Amino acid sequence: MDIVSSIIAGMVGTLFMTVFVNIGAKVTGYNFHIPSILGSMMLMSTRPSGKPSKAPATLISGYITHYLIGIAFALIYAQIFTGNGKIQYSNAFLFGAIAGLIASGFWYAAFKLHPLAPRVRLLLYLLLIFIGHLVFSLGVNIVLRTMS
Repeated sequence: MDIVSSIIAGMVGTLFMTVFVNIGAKVTGYNFHIPSILGSMMLMSTRPSGKPSKAPATLISGYITHYLIGIAFALIYAQIFTGNGKIQYSNAFLFGAIAGLIASGFWYAAFKLHPLAPRVRLLLYLLLIFIGHLVFSLGVNIVLRTMS
């Protein structure tokens, strides 16, 4: 496993996922900006209106955490699927589905347990998170295949 390739793959996959979720937000008209939601929950900075904060510290912490999680998932993906021609699109779909279920479960619990969680359309957000992880995994797969 090449760590540099995995880190790049994680960053690209996270970018793909973030763009996908942002497109979903534009289409639906709801704010599903992952870094601001994540940062608001981490820093307890949700606005009194229930909207996620857009303060610089919130966004910076949200982006850094979001990308670090993406890199961690990509390192796991590379560890499991590199070598012996295992980097296949079917593996990307399987890993994306598993990662999507894990992430959706995490987000569901976080929204239910967090005292200052932003108000979002939770089921729609979880659906975008799940599908977003399929997109993420495809991006990771493409980068790892290209760089191997």
